[in-house]
Amino acid sequence: MHAINTRTWSTPLIIGCSLVVASSGVMLFYHLGEDLLKTMHEWLGLLFVGAIILHLLNHWTPFSRYFKNKQAIAIMIVVFAIASAWVVSSSMDDGGKHPAKRLLAKVQQAPLSRVATLQGETGNELVSRLQQAGVKVENNQQSLADLATQNKMHPFELISIVLDDEATM
Repeated sequence: MHAINTRTWSTPLIIGCSLVVASSGVMLFYHLGEDLLKTMHEWLGLLFVGAIILHLLNHWTPFSRYFKNKQAIAIMIVVFAIASAWVVSSSMDDGGKHPAKRLLAKVQQAPLSRVATLQGETGNELVSRLQQAGVKVENNQQSLADLATQNKMHPFELISIVLDDEATM
């Protein structure tokens, strides 16, 4: 029986996982295909962690040299400091939700008449713009969240229509 040589496949596995996790991460950041990508991103992220561990075990000596390089250590400290500050600041607000997420949730739940005010237009004008974009709207008291469900759209698609500055000029 032959032993598995992890050196021959750990690096290609890392390259493949990093490309998939990076590209799906960017798409998730921009809320593109979230329903399709989220689970894949999470599971391949775990596979990526396993591949990294194998890679480190196979290349421990060169990897450990980075901990003797002051510049490398400084970069690692900065990355961990940014991540730590992010986690701490996010956990300090309402239930761990970032203020921008809380504001976005309120906008999605508000009646269209109130959302229209943010755009400097009337509720009826906003309803008209949404309808022109192919969104089925009954009245200006509906919320973007309700419309997203009713029209089988992602709420961010509706927000993009609402924020379309060219349409309000």
